Amino acid sequence: FHGKPVSSGSIDIVNIGEKLGITKKDEIIRIQKLLERLKLPITDDYPIDKITNIMKRDKKSKSDGISFIFLKEIGKVEIIKMSSEEVMENRK
Repeated sequence: FHGKPVSSGSIDIVNIGEKLGITKKDEIIRIQKLLERLKLPITDDYPIDKITNIMKRDKKSKSDGISFIFLKEIGKVEIIKMSSEEVMENRK
């Protein structure tokens, strides 16, 4: 069960990374194809308010934000601290 939210969440964070200029353009296409081959979901319909509440309880969450691991490109990441609200705003 845990792999499904991780899969769709990975797509979300890569999309956000691309919007913010962190993730290499079109890296999402490679990731989507891989997840689809593994028969893992690339979308979710979980309510945003529930996602925000879960993020705030995550072990990476502190009073000054949540440490998000953004993919720069396959094999390279960058850790950036952001509020859950900033992430959700860029998710749209």
